[in-house]
This record gives sequence, structure tokens and C-alpha cells, in this order.
Amino acid sequence: MANDTPRDTAKKSPLWRKHWDEIEEEVRWAAAEVASWQLHQALERCESVIEVVLGAALYQQCYGFDGPFVIRPQADVMGGKYRVDFLMEKDEYLPGSLAIECDGHDFHERTKEQAARDRRRDRELTGAGFRVFRFTGSEIAKDPLACVQEILDYHTSCVLAAMSKEKAELAGETD
Repeated sequence: MANDTPRDTAKKSPLWRKHWDEIEEEVRWAAAEVASWQLHQALERCESVIEVVLGAALYQQCYGFDGPFVIRPQADVMGGKYRVDFLMEKDEYLPGSLAIECDGHDFHERTKEQAARDRRRDRELTGAGFRVFRFTGSEIAKDPLACVQEILDYHTSCVLAAMSKEKAELAGETD
């Protein structure tokens, strides 16, 4: 066909099929190795076990850190004023980026000062347009996928709201 890419044309050839059948498993293995290396590189920046656990769950559920959701572990925000455990970058549907925090008992909520510091930080991040998701170490240890699902549910609600708004705007234009 006229719209076929060179790759499409090559795929139709018997030679391509023969060689693909021979190397398909190797290609899949290599892709898995690349994904594993990317995950390793990203999780290497995590500073605690609960961050690694949540990071692995995020990676699994969000199709990699550079998949449809851009997720950065240990990301500096607000001009370097803060570093969040994970940053899900703003996309066309999110009203702002998501700051995802993993709260281990040693550094959060152990004292009144720590709790006050976290609340102040959350208010500043929210004021700067971030949506903060804060999970305790117990929540992450119990069910990391449920924590990720909470984040994905929020994203889905943003997508639905954007679609509803767009539909209403289109309906207003046709009236």
C-alpha cells in the first residue's frame, strides 16, 4: 500500500517473518532487560524501602516511568525548595502535577514538629498547584497497588471532568 512504512513493507516479506520467528524471543528478552534497567535506575534514587515498593507498583501500573504518565522519583519542585518522593507530571488532563509522598514512621508524624512540617509543606505544594498524595508506610506495605489505584482513580476523574467540559463547550458552540 502507498501508506505503508518501510517497516510495514518489511513485515510482509517472508524473510522478515522467518527471521522474526527466530529472534522474537531474544527481542522480547532484550526489551524486558531494558525495562528492568530503567526500573533499576529509577528506583536506585529512592531513599527508603517503602519508596522502592511504591515505585515498583507505580512502574508496574503506569507502564513505566516514561509511559503515558511521566513519573520522576526524588524530584525537585518549586525551584528546588522541596523534593518529593515521586512526581507525576502534569498532562493534558491533570490540573497540576501530583506530588506523591511515602511517609515512614521515622521521618513523619513521629513528633508534633514533623507533622506540622508535613502539613505546612502540603499547603505550600497545594498553593503552588500540586495535588499531594501522602501514603503511610503501613498503607504501602499492606497494599501498594491500592495506593497506586487511588492515584489512577484521581487521574481518571480528571480525564472524565475534562471530557465533560469539552463536550459541554462543543454543545454550546453548536447551539
